Amino acid sequence: AARAARFRKLGDFCVKSPLIWHAIHCGEPVLRIAQRFLGDDILLKFNSCFLKPARTGSATPWHQDNGLWRDGEVEPFNFWMALDPATKANGCMQFIPRSHATPIVPHVLFPGAPHGEVPPATVREMVGRFGLDHIELEPGDAVFWHSSLYHYSPPNTSDQGRIAVAGVYSTPALADRTRYFK
Repeated sequence: AARAARFRKLGDFCVKSPLIWHAIHCGEPVLRIAQRFLGDDILLKFNSCFLKPARTGSATPWHQDNGLWRDGEVEPFNFWMALDPATKANGCMQFIPRSHATPIVPHVLFPGAPHGEVPPATVREMVGRFGLDHIELEPGDAVFWHSSLYHYSPPNTSDQGRIAVAGVYSTPALADRTRYFK
């Protein structure tokens, strides 16, 4: 039961699902935005379906993607597309605006956490300094952010689950410097 409550994502699922791969990750709208920031020669660094089942979807701790990767790569381009409505009630993402312009902080792995996170005191300081945005989305809406942006998703305590597709794009020049590409 504890493991089911923490079930959060299907890693690399998107590249194995032709519908998701062709309609979203290789779809013209997402690629056009990624190319605007990275240029025409891009690679997919990460892909996943994120799951927040009704009443059991766990939190995703506050983090900077760059703080988790620990590979020094600060240029990647992130997106997250809602397949179900993402609301405050069912654990929509939260961003700290302008936090992408601050340094990458060391992330701490607390017992029972799914991955490292920004220390709570740092999160409180950043929210006090920059505020907090709840990213509510309708199915098909997408949000794009810099890999240094602080973001979080609370648990889903509602009766409505939510599913989203995510990806991170990079470039061949960046791939040569990191262990995340094969």
